Amino acid sequence: MNKFKVLTLCISMLLAGFSFAQIQKNGTAHAVIDVGSDQYAILSIDGENVFYKTSMFSNGLIVVDQSLILEFEDADDTTPEVLLPSRNAVFAFPLESSNSGNFVIPLDNAPDIYMGMLVFEDVEHCETYYNDMREFVDDTLGDADDKLNAFEEYFEGYQSYRTYFNNKYDFENMTYDNDHIQLIEEEDFLNDEVVKTLVNLDRMVIIGDSVLYYHDFHTEVYCHIDDNESITAMIEFPDEGDVFTEPFDALAHRKGIRVHTPLVITSQTKDSNEQPEAWKVTSSLRVQNEECEPLRRKVSIHLEHFNWVPQANDWNGGVNYWLENPNTVVDLTIDWGDGNIEHINQYEGEWITHDYAATGNYTVSTTTDVSYSGHGILNDSKSFDVTSVSCTQQDAQKWGQTQSGAWKITTKLWLNDNSWGNHYGAYTHAWKHQGGSEWKRQKTHLRTIIDGTLRNDSCQPTNAVYGEKDRLNNKKVEKVKTKLFNHYDIANYDIKSVHLLWDGNTHINYSYHLTPCN
Repeated sequence: MNKFKVLTLCISMLLAGFSFAQIQKNGTAHAVIDVGSDQYAILSIDGENVFYKTSMFSNGLIVVDQSLILEFEDADDTTPEVLLPSRNAVFAFPLESSNSGNFVIPLDNAPDIYMGMLVFEDVEHCETYYNDMREFVDDTLGDADDKLNAFEEYFEGYQSYRTYFNNKYDFENMTYDNDHIQLIEEEDFLNDEVVKTLVNLDRMVIIGDSVLYYHDFHTEVYCHIDDNESITAMIEFPDEGDVFTEPFDALAHRKGIRVHTPLVITSQTKDSNEQPEAWKVTSSLRVQNEECEPLRRKVSIHLEHFNWVPQANDWNGGVNYWLENPNTVVDLTIDWGDGNIEHINQYEGEWITHDYAATGNYTVSTTTDVSYSGHGILNDSKSFDVTSVSCTQQDAQKWGQTQSGAWKITTKLWLNDNSWGNHYGAYTHAWKHQGGSEWKRQKTHLRTIIDGTLRNDSCQPTNAVYGEKDRLNNKKVEKVKTKLFNHYDIANYDIKSVHLLWDGNTHINYSYHLTPCN
């Protein structure tokens, strides 16, 4: 019999007290979740540990603690109708997680929405709300995807990168070979399902008066919220499928767009000798950490010219010259802060490498002679710590896969520090062989464990980290810890994850360490 029976049939069967081959059980509404202008309910069968989520319905149809009648086609059916006198039947779906239950979306400190992006007041608001969302997703009540879907549907017109990514690859229906699976995992550089939900389909979010765009695992690109030209440039960059192919400079060389990466420390200066009728010249000193060689540092100077428009009494950034252009070479002097001074004639913007003999705090200073264009001297300096040979602060991630029989798991381990805070996490995805070279995401029993030692600025151990998540009947399991010191010792294998799968007689146990220099 068709489950979508008309109202008159539902009511007549209920009042008559019989239902042909149907099975009726008493139910209870445990929670009602607001999703935009509609709602859905979390239901259970009285006396049984089975939970269901209803389809969307108008507000007020079901309320918390309401007694219900759940009707099934037969004794083996797991998907009931919800029968209520004088009301249309509401279709219910079994929750996918073995640890399902009622949940409430954290909306007390929720962001706003503008231009299809979530809006946070500042970085502190980002971190606080991320932690609220992480706690919401990680508790044992309800399926993580159901919760994130409910959050996303609350914001009318909003689509997250998580939804975009899942729709793009349609894991529910599509199969992939090993090479394509690897490309998918490499593209999935945001890793964290909560972060992927809080940025929109273009990987963008508004924080304060800035629009941030996440180009890859290390890099945040940002511009002012009123700079529509820059926002458009970020939305259009890169083209579909070219996540890792375009250099950052393609965006960084645009007026109004800035690139931030935790691996580069930047200092900026301006020629104070400039007159309004001349040009403004700025330089940026960039110091790059060579994390796998901690005694090694690289510096470069980025030079920028702006012409002056007297009648507008403002700077016009339309005329830019870049050091990569051979016609804009300069003379550069670098004082490395350890007694070594280096002179470079006809410098064109390349990275210059220096090895320090010992750890410590150093100040590197640069003198850039721009007199070739009628300007004077620009001086920049920046201080930084050179730590021990094995301890790093580098954001890093590691991807792997293994298989046994008809099952495969793909795994990711990561540690990063961004606008959402400092995170240490891992996930496990389950795939089942579909014949030939094809695999498909499938539900089974999964566990993800993270286990590590984290350190302070002096590379001294500060706290041990351990976390695990175990789920039945899931396609993926993720465990994330937040608000951590993110230094770790490469040589001693501080950061570890364990990934497990059980299905019948198949048992996969896969583990590795985060060693970005290997």
